[in-house]
Amino acid sequence: MDNLIDCDKIVGNLWLRARSEGDKFTFADRKVTKSLKKLFNELAIPVEERDKIPVLCDDMGVVWIYSIGTDSRCRITDYSSNIISFGGETND
Repeated sequence: MDNLIDCDKIVGNLWLRARSEGDKFTFADRKVTKSLKKLFNELAIPVEERDKIPVLCDDMGVVWIYSIGTDSRCRITDYSSNIISFGGETND
């Protein structure tokens, strides 16, 4: 479920990029929002690797992060019908 995105919750266009200053991520299970800088620090991701991690965004912000999962805003629910799946390991 961590790599499934409810396409009906996507706002505007999608694009894949590296992290950007001000990016935030909300864990669905924990209802905690963290900056990517703080999140990557907590996950002990080496500084030199952080810009290599793909971040999928829409016009509202982060949707999905490789090896971390889907932001709570775009997670699927029992009512989701338009779903896209991304590969990658998850820590959530």
